Amino acid sequence: FVNPAPGDKIPQGKPYALEGLVTHGGGEVKTVEVSTDDGKAWAVAVLDDSKGKYAWRRFRLPWTPATAGAAVLRVRATMDSGETQKDEQWNRSGFARNAIERVPVVVE
Repeated sequence: FVNPAPGDKIPQGKPYALEGLVTHGGGEVKTVEVSTDDGKAWAVAVLDDSKGKYAWRRFRLPWTPATAGAAVLRVRATMDSGETQKDEQWNRSGFARNAIERVPVVVE
């Protein structure tokens, strides 16, 4: 995620733009999905056109939070090969990290 950052306060009942960047080293990103309820439901985000298999791509999803309180946002990508990011990925050094990103926010 580029927007929001962890811990950001988001206004309840008002449209908010969830945004971020996605890339894959050697393949094409087919879809990006965002969850606003910690992974219970997913919505397909708008994904900018590809500039090549190694280029970053921006994604966007409008969100109007209905209820106040803590929320965990998640984002995952699916590649043209059909591979979808998983919840966890053990990786001692952090190289080639490929796990679902989580961002905690507060709706007020």
